Amino acid sequence: MVIESLDIIINTIFYYLQAFTKPENLLLIILIVATVVIPLLVYYFHRRHIPKLVFDGIWKEPNCKGNSTCYYIKVKRDKGEGKAEVVEGFVGIKGKELKPSEWLKSKSEIANIMNHDYLLIFETFYDKGNEIISFPENIFAEYHQSYENNLFNQYKEKTLEVQIDATRGRISKRQFKKKIKKIVKEAKPISM
Repeated sequence: MVIESLDIIINTIFYYLQAFTKPENLLLIILIVATVVIPLLVYYFHRRHIPKLVFDGIWKEPNCKGNSTCYYIKVKRDKGEGKAEVVEGFVGIKGKELKPSEWLKSKSEIANIMNHDYLLIFETFYDKGNEIISFPENIFAEYHQSYENNLFNQYKEKTLEVQIDATRGRISKRQFKKKIKKIVKEAKPISM
């Protein structure tokens, strides 16, 4: 039974191969290749020119807003041509809703990235002897929360998620996840 089924499949494949190799079917083969292969090649070569964005490390800027230290994730164009347009960054604690954040160079929630830009992920500062952490949802909130809810020690073991999206740009890895204490430890100072 199985051998008969296998024999039928092999004979069918040989039949179609013989049909395609006949000279009278050459036009059919050309049309199939033209409608399938050429659009794929055009798509591939067009896609190579679209900018590709990648995460490029954690950075910090001491005294960015008075006594605060701002922490950023660098997003750079790795490949492609032109600028990545309408790039948005979202930040939040793992398992919670991600909120829009601000880009350092463009000073807005939306950036057009030619080479690189830095997305604000959080800032830290001291208030009454306590280290406070403030996330973009708090920094840009209409009504600020009290600092008691944002003690750094409450958040240092939590995982921070960062996600970027762009209307014109390929993104190598859409999400970045790392524990907050590791971010603080690994951050390199920005040299402006």
